[in-house]
Amino acid sequence: MEMVNELHLFSNNESLDDLSSVEIRYMCLPAILGYFNAQQNENRISCIRLALV
Repeated sequence: MEMVNELHLFSNNESLDDLSSVEIRYMCLPAILGYFNAQQNENRISCIRLALV
C-alpha cells in the first residue's frame, strides 16, 4: 500500500475514464488489506485499526 502511494499511480486530475484496467486493480488494495486484516484473531484491536486505514 505504501508503495502505491509513493509511486503516485493516481493523479487528482484523472477521471475514472482515464484509468486503465491495470490501474483499477490497485484501487482495490485498501479493501483487500482491510478484509484480510479483519480475519486475523491475534491482537484484534491493532488488526481493526489497521483495517480501518
